Amino acid sequence: MTGWAKDFSFDYYRRLVNGVCATMEPRLFREVPILDPAERHVLLRHDIDCSLEEAVQLAEFEKHLGVRASYYVMMHSLLYDLRHSSALREIAAMGHEVGVHFDLPADCDENDSSLVEALIQEDCERLEDLLGAPVYSLSFHRPIQQFLRGPLFLANRVNAYAADLMQWYISDSRGSWRCGEPLREVAKSRQPTLQLLTHPIWWGPIHMAPADRLQLFFLRLTRGKNLQERSRVDDDLTQTMPGIRRNDLYLPEVADAAVAK
Repeated sequence: MTGWAKDFSFDYYRRLVNGVCATMEPRLFREVPILDPAERHVLLRHDIDCSLEEAVQLAEFEKHLGVRASYYVMMHSLLYDLRHSSALREIAAMGHEVGVHFDLPADCDENDSSLVEALIQEDCERLEDLLGAPVYSLSFHRPIQQFLRGPLFLANRVNAYAADLMQWYISDSRGSWRCGEPLREVAKSRQPTLQLLTHPIWWGPIHMAPADRLQLFFLRLTRGKNLQERSRVDDDLTQTMPGIRRNDLYLPEVADAAVAK
């Protein structure tokens, strides 16, 4: 089932945030334990699947809007390297929260709760070392069934997929709003708390179709690379975002011309 994907511009995101914040207070996931259940809140969440650059751009835009959000970063990303980037500290310095976007290794048993929590703890400690600050929450890249709508805390951090935080949840997952146009959805006031998940890779100063945005990201990432390197990036992108392939973009002249536009 295809969802709504007609506007992924910053202007539309501004309208969405302003519409939500007209009736709900934007809060961070690290603040969940102290929230007053009698009040209305929106949890703005961003999962950084592909690009730190787009995440910083969105964080700056939100700072301009006067709102704070929770950004979740993959500690074992195939598409970006945290060790050589100042992006996380820049995002945190703007007042946003930075947490772990946890991805369970393929060879691990997701039914082993103790193992999963131990791996979450390791990722959180690694992120804390990079940030020089505590990590209070996490989201899952590929949700584990036993923790989906599960406990509020995992490894002593707030679980974004906890049952209490998923009663009203809308997302632009895979570049599509399955709920329909989100501005109409947020106007329905279904629950006291809304979790609004967006992925920075889909958003920019002007609207682009998600497929075009992802293509441009691929071309930027592979510019000047040979066929073998392009193929490796394609595999990394496919593994990070299943169902996405860019095999037709390997020709150097195609990639370089597209990026130069």
